[in-house]
This record gives sequence, C-alpha cells and structure tokens, in this order.
Amino acid sequence: MGLFATGINSIVNATDTTVFTTGSNAYGVEAIQGGTVNLTGGSVRTTGSMAWGLFASQANSTISATNVTINTTGGAGYGARAIAAGHIALNGGSITTSGSGADALITIDSTATIDAANVIIRTSGPTASGANGFYGKMTLDNLAVTTLGDNSHGARADNAGSVAVTGGAFTTSGASSFGLLATLGSTLTATNATVETTGASGIGASAQFGGHLVLNGGTITTTGTSAAGLFSVGLLSALSATPAVPTALILLDDAATPSAGPTGSTLTANGVTVRTSGTGSHGASVRGGSSLALNDSTLTVSGAGGAALYSSAYDAGASIAQISNSTLSSAQGAGIRTSGTTLNATILGSSLAGNPNLLEVVANGTLNLIAASSTLTGAAVTDAGSTSNLTLQNATTWKMTGNSNVSNLSNTSSLIDFAPPSGGAFKTLSAINYTGVGGTIGLNTFLDTDGAPSDRLSINGGTATGDTSLRVTNAGGGGELTVGNGILVVDTTNGGRTAPTAFKLAGPVVAGPFEYTLHRSSADASNTQAWYLRSTLDCSLAPNAAVCPSPPGPAPQPPVPNFRPETSLYAAVPAMALLYGRNLLDTLHERAGEPYDVGGRTDPNADAPFIGGWGRFIGMTGRRDGDARGVYGTGPQYAYNFLGLQAGQDFVRREHSDGSRDHLGLYFALGGAYGRVTHYDGITGESDVKGYSLGGYWTHFGATGWYFDTVLQGTWFDVTSNANRGLPSLTTDGAGIGGSVEAGYPINLRHGFFIEPQVQVVYQAIDFAGSRDVGAQVRFDKVDSLASRIGARIGRDWNIGDDAIRRRLTAWIRPSLWHEFRGNPLTEFSSDTGFTPFQATLNGTWGELNAGVSGQMNSNATLFAHVSYQARFEGKSYAYNGKIGARFNW
Repeated sequence: MGLFATGINSIVNATDTTVFTTGSNAYGVEAIQGGTVNLTGGSVRTTGSMAWGLFASQANSTISATNVTINTTGGAGYGARAIAAGHIALNGGSITTSGSGADALITIDSTATIDAANVIIRTSGPTASGANGFYGKMTLDNLAVTTLGDNSHGARADNAGSVAVTGGAFTTSGASSFGLLATLGSTLTATNATVETTGASGIGASAQFGGHLVLNGGTITTTGTSAAGLFSVGLLSALSATPAVPTALILLDDAATPSAGPTGSTLTANGVTVRTSGTGSHGASVRGGSSLALNDSTLTVSGAGGAALYSSAYDAGASIAQISNSTLSSAQGAGIRTSGTTLNATILGSSLAGNPNLLEVVANGTLNLIAASSTLTGAAVTDAGSTSNLTLQNATTWKMTGNSNVSNLSNTSSLIDFAPPSGGAFKTLSAINYTGVGGTIGLNTFLDTDGAPSDRLSINGGTATGDTSLRVTNAGGGGELTVGNGILVVDTTNGGRTAPTAFKLAGPVVAGPFEYTLHRSSADASNTQAWYLRSTLDCSLAPNAAVCPSPPGPAPQPPVPNFRPETSLYAAVPAMALLYGRNLLDTLHERAGEPYDVGGRTDPNADAPFIGGWGRFIGMTGRRDGDARGVYGTGPQYAYNFLGLQAGQDFVRREHSDGSRDHLGLYFALGGAYGRVTHYDGITGESDVKGYSLGGYWTHFGATGWYFDTVLQGTWFDVTSNANRGLPSLTTDGAGIGGSVEAGYPINLRHGFFIEPQVQVVYQAIDFAGSRDVGAQVRFDKVDSLASRIGARIGRDWNIGDDAIRRRLTAWIRPSLWHEFRGNPLTEFSSDTGFTPFQATLNGTWGELNAGVSGQMNSNATLFAHVSYQARFEGKSYAYNGKIGARFNW
C-alpha cells in the first residue's frame, strides 16, 4: 500500500511524491472513513491486479490530485475509483492503464463522485473505459481520453450513474468501443465534446437499456465498419438497488433479444456534427422502443450501405425519431432504412437525402414518416409485406430520383418533384392510397402525340382523393396533335380509383403551338380512372365550339388542335409593328403642319425664313376585331395603344424661279406599341413593341400650292411578349423599312375655303428575328404591307391679327378611303411535324375621317393638332388618334 488516510481527522499531504506498489489489491493512494489525501505533482504506479491508483470510500473520504501521473498495469487496475460516498478530484496530470477491465475512472454507488478536469487518459486493455460512472456521479471537463482495447469506451454512464462532460476529446480504436455511452437508466450529458471511433462496430454515442444521452454541440466521427454515429436502443424494466455486473451492450446489428420494461433509451443531439465513413456504418440508429431526437445537427454518411437513419428490430415497441432543423445525408445508402420494426419519424425544417433511395422499408417493417417544411431526396422502396406511410406537409419538397412505391401517401401543400429522366428513363411513383390537400406533383413528360413517355403516379388498388396540381415539365418533346387517349400521367392498377377532382394542372403545359390539357379517363374508355394529357379541343365545350367545324358532317370529324394563347399573341406582333410604322409615316400635313411659307400661300412678312424644324407627339388607340375563329382563321383580336415622339429638321429649302420649292429633311422618332391580344377563349396576353426610327423626306411644292411628298423611314424594333399566365416572356427584335408617296392638289374656293384631293401609297417591310419561348421555336416570316389612300382635305384659311403682323389659321377635315393590298404576316411555331403558320391579316378596306387645325403663333412658329377616327367596313375594327405638334422657322 502506498499513501493511506483513514478517519475524519486523517489528512495526508504529498507534493511531488512517487508512489509505487506491486501486489494485488495494493492501492497507490487510499482514503477511507472520512480520510483526506491531497496530492500535488508526483506519480502513482501500481502493477498488481485490482491495484487501483486512487481509491476513496465512505462518507467524507476525499482524494485531491493535481498534476499527478497515474499508471496501472494489472487486471481491473483502475486509475481512480470512488465508492460509497467517496470523492476524488483530479486536475491536470494523466492516467494510463493497460490491464483488462482497467477503467481509468470509475464510480460505484449513487453517492460516489469523481470530478476530473484537464486530465490526459489512456487505456490499452480490453473492456477498459476512460471514465465509467457506474452507479455514481462524474463531472469531466476538457479531458483527452484515448482507449485502444476492444469494448473500451471513452466515457460511460452505467446503472443509473450520472456523467457530465464538458469539452474534451474521446478517441476509441478497439472493436465495439463507444465514444460516449449511457446505459441501464443512467444519464450522460456532453457539451462540445469531440468523439472519434475507428474500430469495427464502434459507436460514437449510444444510449442503451433506458439510458439517457444528451449531446450539446460537438462532433462525432466514426470510420470503422458496422458502426454508427448515434445509437439508441433497449428497454429497461427496473434497476437493482445495488450495483450489478454491467450488462452486455447491444451492437448495431445484434439479433433481437428483447428486453422487458416500460422505459426506452433516449438520445438527444443538439447542434452536433456526425460523420461516418465505414462500410455498413449509419449516421444514426434507433431500435425498438427507444427514441432519437436531432436538433440543429448534421449527419453525413459516406460508407457503402450506410443509412443516414437506421432502425431495426430489437424490442417489441416502436422506435421514435424526431428531427428538427437538421441535415441528414447518405452518399451510398438510404436516407432512412427500416427493417423488421416500426419507426415513427418526424422531420421538421430539415433535409434528408439518400443515394439512391430516400426510404427503404424491408423485412415486414413499418415506417410512419411525417415531413414538414423539409427537403427529401431519393427514391422510396417498400418491399412486399412492409408498410410505408409518408405524409408531406407545409411546403415539403420530395425530389424523387427513381421509381418509388409507398403504401399510403399524403401530400399537403407540398411538392413531389420527379427528377429529370436520365437516358430516356421516366419514373413511376406507386401508392396504394394517395391524398392531396393542395399538394403538387412535378412530372417530366415528353410532350408529343399519344403514348409519349412520361413520369407517372400510379394508384395500386386504392384511391386517389383530394386536390393535387400536376406540374408538367416538357422533357424535350416538340409538340404534336394527340388523336387518341393522349399521354398517360396518372395510372390506376388492380382496381385503383381516382376522384373526379383529384388532379388538375398547376400551370400551362405547352409544346410547339399546342396546349395540353388534363383529362380523366381514356378516350376509348379502357381506363376510366386514369388521367391523360391531350392537345386537342373538346368541341362540346364552350368556347371551343366556336372554332370547331360547324355543322359537323355525318363522318367523324378530325381532332381539332388546341392551339395555345401564345399563337395569337405572337402572331399579332408583326401586324402591330406595321400599324405603328404606318402611323409614323403618316401624311404631310399631319406630320409637319401647314407650310405657310410655301409658294402661293406665303407668310405675309417679306423676310420669311427658309430653314425650319418640327416636332410632334403621337397617340393612338384602337382595336382589331380579327377573325371570329382567331388564329384558327385569319387572325386574332387585339387592342393597341401607340405613343411616339417625332421630330424633324429641314436641311435644304430651295425656291425655284417659277415659284415652286423643294424641301429636304431628316427626322427621328421614339415610341412604341402596346397591345393586348385576345385568344379565341378570352385569354389575353400583352406585347410591348418599342420602335427607334430614322427617316428622311423630300417634298416638292408647286407654284400653285400642289405638292408631291416622299418619305423613307427605317425602324429598329425590340419586342417583349407575355401571355400573363406564368410562362417566361418571348423577346425578339427586327428591322423595318417603310416609304410613303403622297400628292395633293389644292383648289381654292371663295372666302378662304379650299378642297384638296389627295392620293397616297405606303409600303413597308419588316423582318423580325426568330426566337424561342418555353415551348417552341418561333419564326416570323418577313412581312410587307402595301396600303393606298384616296381622300380630300376640305378646309378654310383665315388671316388673323392686325395689318402689321398677319397670322394664318387653317382648319380642315379629310375623309379618306384606305385599302391594304398585302399585310398578311405569318408567325410559325415549331412542332415535331414541322412548323405551323399563324396569320394576323391586315388586308381589307377601311375609312378614315381626320380633322386638323394649324395656326401661326408668329412669323416663326406654327402650332398644329389633328384627330382622326378610322373603322373597317367589315367587322368591328376601329382606331382613334390624336397628334399635337409645332413647326419653327429660322
């Protein structure tokens, strides 16, 4: 025996003392019956079996060791042992044991305590833990614990013991050696501890047989095979009042040998990072009757066959896993694997991923999984005889990467998102029963003709009810007319049934020029419960009947394609651009006002200038009635508004000896057209056509006031079109050229009245670049327009002002007749059978009535304004416009 203190008044103080014992049961330092030993520095060494380095027993017995080196080599040679209300306190120093069963620290008895801080611990024998709170209490602060033997744990709370760990590192390398362990009703709490296990079946942290383990922060790393980062298992019936031999621990894949009792083990991890890399090593495992809670934690599994969360049969009760704000992933195994047991799992605000499978339920297992506000990734596999009940809530997303089957699936305000097909392989999700409550299923479909491949939901013998939106993503199909059942997206097998309102489309489904709609029942009645996509119109429904052939003949009519609203929207773009361009070209008097300084009607001032400029604002609103059949006929209906600013400069004015004149100038214009296009079914879209124009003009005025006006104009267009139904906008641009030739001959009447017959020809050509929207290539054919006008301007001139400065005022009206000879733009949509053209014809005849007024403000400035109304003779197309401008001479 080394140092010994017995009795209340017995105190031993030793500094830098060396203690060495060699016999069995020869303790290095012993305090009993209230004795006290204080050690500072020095060393304690024992070599005999059950020769403990420090031993404190009975009330008020205390050993305090500061910076002491303790070494034991015998079997069961504990480094420090406290029993029966004994207390040991260690600060600094080290403990090394090499014997079998030689724990570095151990308490036995509920009143025994050990407090250790900043101690380096190393055990090398089998079944030798770094710290074992067996039916006692321990506080461990910032320890560095290493165990080398099999079944040797870093820190262990056993048989109702209590261990509190703060900081420190716990490293085990032996087989079946755990980093942290709470078993047999004991409690272990670890805060910011670092755990690493490298041996086979080495568990990072485990609660067993009613043990309670709480982790706050810290990291756990396991690299051995058949290991786990976290493990909760085993029921507890009752504890013996006196310590017993420690119960054999349960390993990850031990066969089920059920224990009895009402108390399951619990393991709670808050803010913990777990990594496992060994083959068959799981991130977390919970077995029968026990529970696991993960909060704000991360579990990463990289070994083959390792599940992020694993549950297998042990005790008869169901296991519980509650996961909150955590991330669980397996690179080569399931997200959750349940085998031969029942697991009730809840995932809240978390991410769970497996590769390839999210869920695996096997061997007559049952998984009840509720996921809320979470992201799930992988396929779901449920083998015969097993049951999987999956509930998705509160905006959960399941990224389904492979064919999946579940027993019962509930989708409440969540998304089941099928991953894009790989190698042309589409996926099927099979469920016995499916319930949707505002949920969404994202399918990939090759949008083509009947029987095209698609992801599918399959109802296998049960029912599909509720309200689910199908979000269909085109997987490369160019669009084609379906003439039969269409494309199957929801199937039923083994008597499965679907409610009539169970499914609807989440948004437009388009490919090529076609709109695909969702239909319950096959067209041939071979599967009345299934759901199909079709690109044809049901002519029995309004407003479809308006564009279907009427009346139907005795023979069956061919299917009518369901052209999407964008066919109308884009087809109207070139037409609106032509109308805008013609409005800029305009007529001489509307463009630049009255040329009061022109021969025959000159300014009364002798010093009239010969150079001038002009500018105007343009506004127009109109409606094109289109064909009653829209793009199924000659074009859609659209309303439009034009706004523009135009300004020009006369650069050359030349007066000839006979009184005639020539004016040459340039102008620019900024503006655009905004149109609202209506498809045959009333759906409207919007196009914004911006124009940037540069033009030149030459006007010849005869001596008697007649004129010949020519204009050449180039315009660059930028176009944005959107159908206002959740699809991306189409954008394109193009260039246009236009020219106008106009002539008028005024005939002066009495009292200042005049009549001026006019003729005009306007030609335009526009070439828009091809573009692509979400469903098709869109090609705009080069379009041209040839419009002519005949009319007569009827007006009166007044001289106003005094004799010194006379000013002119002119008011007039002009009826005109227009005719468009060409103006038949074509817009083409790609499809799997080629391009399909759509027109928005402008040809036809219309009348226009203009009214204008021009007045000199002084000899150098003229203001002018004009309004007009035009209407076609067929249909209900009309337009109003208003223009105001000024002309300046200098």
